[in-house]
Amino acid sequence: MVSLVRFLLLPQQRLQYRLNFVRFKIKSTEKTIRYCVSRGLNNNPQFLLCNLDRYCTEFEELYARQMKNKSL
Repeated sequence: MVSLVRFLLLPQQRLQYRLNFVRFKIKSTEKTIRYCVSRGLNNNPQFLLCNLDRYCTEFEELYARQMKNKSL
């Protein structure tokens, strides 16, 4: 169902949808890191930090692309 909705969106709407999704993933990963640190569950913090870095990088790329499209 979700893939069908994404298929029907215009390119600019797809970009906005992906930007919102990545923003959500960043927030949820940050909350997970905070939870693990506050509870002393430091089993694999490097994995969480790698995921956070990956989503932040993707967010920066998508945001830059969106700003470029708005300026055109």
